[in-house]
Amino acid sequence: MRAKVVVNDFDMGEAYFIVISKDLARKLDICPGCRVTLIVNDRRLTAIAGITDRLESTVVMPRSLYESLGCPKEVDVEPYLIPHSILFIKKKLRGGKLSYEEVFKIIKDVVDGVLTDVEIAAFISAQMSIGMDIQEMAYLTKAMVETGRKLRFDEPVYDIHSIGGVPGNSKVSIVAVPIIASAGIFIPKTSSRAITSPAGTADTMGVLARVEYTEEEVLELAKKVNGFIIWGVH
Repeated sequence: MRAKVVVNDFDMGEAYFIVISKDLARKLDICPGCRVTLIVNDRRLTAIAGITDRLESTVVMPRSLYESLGCPKEVDVEPYLIPHSILFIKKKLRGGKLSYEEVFKIIKDVVDGVLTDVEIAAFISAQMSIGMDIQEMAYLTKAMVETGRKLRFDEPVYDIHSIGGVPGNSKVSIVAVPIIASAGIFIPKTSSRAITSPAGTADTMGVLARVEYTEEEVLELAKKVNGFIIWGVH
């Protein structure tokens, strides 16, 4: 179903939240909170739809989504069936063991903005209440790597990591990384900002030096030093 695109700078807390006209929702037979697929040429993205009766044959979307679709004037809209990842989350909530393919699908849908905050929270709750065995944790780690952006270095990479979110943790990496790097070990450390403590490692390091870099800058840094503490790569 073809619809006009209207861009708005709203932020509804969802990575891909849109508002569609009531007439379009009726034609697609969807209700508020339903998923739809937005199609522009060979680009397909899934979004959560709200409904308004103030427009006709229109999709209102945040600028970030608009730019991800290539800044189109029109977009094709299709209903989206319940993602298989939700079935896998329910399986985990019932105490089931997940395969790598199931874990990968969940994480991929998180990255692609297919799952809502509530559905992601259900997956996290399943891990807290049911737990994951060593194999599932390995699957989860691998899936996070495979669905993210990766930097490749010419030498072996080492890391120091904590569970995160514990007050006082920011002091450990600040001291440990320079010591490890001084021994000639390559440790390109990425760290978090504040979670539950007043300041995360990156916040602390940010007082002393810059912590945000592009991929090209990180690769250039790796040629000059054995270790660094940064937050994010963009």
